[in-house]
Amino acid sequence: MEGLAGALQEEGVLLRECGARWAGALADALTEAGIPCRVGPTPAFEQGRAQGQPVTSLPLGVFVREQDLTAARRVDVEHLRAEVPELRDAQAVGSGDALEAGEGCPACGAAVASDAPECPECGLGFVA
Repeated sequence: MEGLAGALQEEGVLLRECGARWAGALADALTEAGIPCRVGPTPAFEQGRAQGQPVTSLPLGVFVREQDLTAARRVDVEHLRAEVPELRDAQAVGSGDALEAGEGCPACGAAVASDAPECPECGLGFVA
């Protein structure tokens, strides 16, 4: 598995930008599902650090290999629903790539514009 982690050191697709605790828990869920990932700084993290903001308040990114992105999005949605119980009973959407398919928010099913940065109903953030 060391080779996979090494391949993700500089590369990888941003799955989610979030706080450190959430990033760690999501990384654990991805690893448990057999999806290699890494948690690391994002441009927002670097910008905040350059502005002197406390590192503990800055978002981190959870990165996966491009070929694992669809499966990782499903794990992300499952993790979100497990951690936020009120979403568990929300209108279900079949997969994490539902937004790209025009099906709506993968967490709550609300209609969302394809270029929206987050769901207007539940606040789920989207990565382009």
